[in-house]
Amino acid sequence: MKKKITVLLLAVVQLFLLSGCWNYVEIDEQINVSGMAFDVGREGKRLHLSVEIVTVGKGEKSQFESHVMEAEGDTVFEAVRQLMDVSSKKLYFGHCKLMVIGESLARSGIRELLDLPLRNHELRTTMNIVVARGCSGRDILLTKGLTTTIVSYRICDLLKTCEKFDGCAGRDKDYQIYDMLETQGLEITVPALERTQIDGEDVARLCGEGAFSGDRLVGWLTEKQAAQLSMLRGEYKTGLMTFESADSPFYHTSFEIYKAKTDTKLSRAPDGTVTAEVRVKLRVKIGEVQSKTDFLDRAQTEKTAYALEKNVEHDLNHIADLAQHSYRSDIIGIGKRLKETDPAAWKALGPDWKTNFSKVRFRIRAEVVIISSGVSSVAD
Repeated sequence: MKKKITVLLLAVVQLFLLSGCWNYVEIDEQINVSGMAFDVGREGKRLHLSVEIVTVGKGEKSQFESHVMEAEGDTVFEAVRQLMDVSSKKLYFGHCKLMVIGESLARSGIRELLDLPLRNHELRTTMNIVVARGCSGRDILLTKGLTTTIVSYRICDLLKTCEKFDGCAGRDKDYQIYDMLETQGLEITVPALERTQIDGEDVARLCGEGAFSGDRLVGWLTEKQAAQLSMLRGEYKTGLMTFESADSPFYHTSFEIYKAKTDTKLSRAPDGTVTAEVRVKLRVKIGEVQSKTDFLDRAQTEKTAYALEKNVEHDLNHIADLAQHSYRSDIIGIGKRLKETDPAAWKALGPDWKTNFSKVRFRIRAEVVIISSGVSSVAD
């Protein structure tokens, strides 16, 4: 009896030692996709799909190479099937880190595309989402990578750099943008790319953000405006601002923002008008000075800080005006804050928030403290 139990236990142990992968696929039986782009269909179909695939070159010093494949379909799955007819191998999207949406398609709505990674187990919900400005998504994938041959991965590196140094909030992942899209009182913004040339080669560069109303693209923000929007939202991290020097319009001073804090308080008048009191506090270091301002002189330092405060207030008011009247889209998130702080007011104003948002009164005040200053100035 003991012998039978021992044999049975050995057999059970071997089941764990001999386990395997039920859906194992050899690496040469599939093609890895690093990025994809969606545009309006050209041949009577709804969508034009472009994918960047990664292959390994031949030879002793083999390197990664990227190529772009294209197909069309009325749905994403139909387009992918069309690609398989050309590639003869299964496309693997597990390493796909980027989705580029062409401008024309973005203006007609992107909800369907954002929903795709949430429903497909192979796609990453951490995929970076960008919109192409002035060109198609396909054009972006066909640019050259300056630091790597894989264009999609280079663009992902650009987004990380932007988040770290340019003050952007870093909301560029699919799940983050979709969450914003489903949030009442907050419209989405998506990083924007454009095509430019360096040494005769087409390359992609970040050029700000696309502003949306619902899931439709309605306008653009420059890089500077995108950073200012992050400041209004209270999401600004660190970055750089350059303004004309207080003592001369011919010189400029660059300020490195060391710390930023934004406090927004909402109040509602008897007539229903909402007022947003925005207080922005900045602690800055002076990075570069072209003028002769003596920052060892307390009076001149305070004069510079005051001028910077007025410049910040002017720029933030411009962003608020742009959102309210040009794009009629609450990309600032005033409605979201109103819903959280005053549910009764949101219940009354929320159903027609696009109109009510345009009536919000902004009172923006900036406070700047210069914590480090330079002593060098431009020569006579």
